[in-house]
Amino acid sequence: MNCKRLTEALLDYVDNSLDASTRAAVDSHLSQCVPCKIFFSTYKKTTALCRATLQVVVPKEQAEKAVAFLRKHLK
Repeated sequence: MNCKRLTEALLDYVDNSLDASTRAAVDSHLSQCVPCKIFFSTYKKTTALCRATLQVVVPKEQAEKAVAFLRKHLK
């Protein structure tokens, strides 16, 4: 396992959908590579925040206002 392969496997790692040998390789790499450990910590927090944000229901009126604002200002 190298740093590039680890970054490619992180979503599956977080979702717990890796096979046992790949998961073990990721765990081993994370235990030895400080930059990847830091990256993983940030990645894990970002993934959790994105999932939580996707669960927020925006009222239709607010969504329409936001879309109108973006259309006006992004031209």
